[in-house]
Amino acid sequence: MSPSRIALITDERHNEADDAAARLRAVSLHHPHDLEPLEYVVSSGISTDGPRALWGLRARLIKDEITAIHVMSAGVAAMTARWLSAGLQLPLIASYGGAAESPTTAYGGFSVIARRRYERWFFKACTRVVVSSELVYDDVIRERWAGSEQLVVARAGVHAGLFSPNKRSSEMRDAWRVSDRRPAILCTGVASPRELDLLARFRRILEDYRRPHRFVVCAPRGHREAWQGAIPDAAFMDDLEDPQLAPIFASSDLFLSARETPCPDPGTTLLMAQASGLPVIVSNLGAHRENMIHAATGYVCRAGSEQDFACRASELLANGPRRAVMAVTAVAYAGTRPWATALEPLFQAYREAACLAATPAPELSAIGVRTA
Repeated sequence: MSPSRIALITDERHNEADDAAARLRAVSLHHPHDLEPLEYVVSSGISTDGPRALWGLRARLIKDEITAIHVMSAGVAAMTARWLSAGLQLPLIASYGGAAESPTTAYGGFSVIARRRYERWFFKACTRVVVSSELVYDDVIRERWAGSEQLVVARAGVHAGLFSPNKRSSEMRDAWRVSDRRPAILCTGVASPRELDLLARFRRILEDYRRPHRFVVCAPRGHREAWQGAIPDAAFMDDLEDPQLAPIFASSDLFLSARETPCPDPGTTLLMAQASGLPVIVSNLGAHRENMIHAATGYVCRAGSEQDFACRASELLANGPRRAVMAVTAVAYAGTRPWATALEPLFQAYREAACLAATPAPELSAIGVRTA
């Protein structure tokens, strides 16, 4: 029996600040034999290219015998996926990462009210809505635009063979000018002005405590100036794909995230850090608690409290043996969260959607496409 083919509709924003990129790779690598996910990238110019691009994509889905559609990005990709789903009578599955701190991040400048109306309109048409945490699940139920029967919780996972303490690079640490006596604190992704302000105050407190350290920031190049304003003496690395990220994580000593929002989901990055042997220091907001063990693999700190963050970091910077114990526990914990297990609820949703699929897709001539 041939596998069910699932169309993964994404946009062009493949970067680590967007959890969809990591999940896309994980789905492609770890899917079971009865499913065959195929990626279709929607260009930001598809809306200006006219009907030809849309009908061309629709024809590709028919030719590839797609049985269900999973849209993994918001914006143009989501609108395109809904149009394809309605026209081809295919079940639509959508990923939802939670409300972004700024609606402009994912929804093209929508106001909060417009975003909520859009979410209700879009997601109510979906067979399944995939969320990455219990926190986002509860938010959706509270907003009442999707029922529990629609929701699928597919938590973050990690490729423990790729992210490992064994990827530690002495050359990279020498280039950063860090050591056991001057540990590296890793921060990643895009930070809001409020988070950057907290990190600047946090840095000054560590200096007052006389705790030697150096920040390592791995972020998109376009956000480097903002990071430099908060942490001017950091070592800066460009945002990279998974294989290149592994030695950056493993060559650091602590991972710090002051993020206070659920979007993008912090789980994937936290698990990468822990699999690499890094204790994590995170905010008590967002879904951080679902992806670490407080006081065992790191610490959960009061959101907005630079003093609390600095106190926890100072403890680990000064206490190498304590840091080492946490590192071992973090690696063991990350080993319980492989992608294949984390994604099983999503794969089951694919199977159920494939069973709901309408009759085989019509021929091109039957849907009004002109043929030569």
